[in-house]
Amino acid sequence: MEWPAITAGWSYLYKGNFQRRFHKLTRAQVEATEGRREALVTLVQAGYGVPAEKAEAQVADWQSRQRVLRMLIDQPW
Repeated sequence: MEWPAITAGWSYLYKGNFQRRFHKLTRAQVEATEGRREALVTLVQAGYGVPAEKAEAQVADWQSRQRVLRMLIDQPW
């Protein structure tokens, strides 16, 4: 999935999924990123004590597992 789709649905669809995957991060930390990919990578790097490359790979893996719920993104309730 492309990152713009994740950004569009961040608040409703993806923020919770991200926090469940990276459970060491607090809700406030995840919310503060506002879905910005670079900020999420930095947060994973700091929160898990891993090198930037590994944090990038983990975020990329999470991203690849997300599915577009087009109806909710295109026409929010």
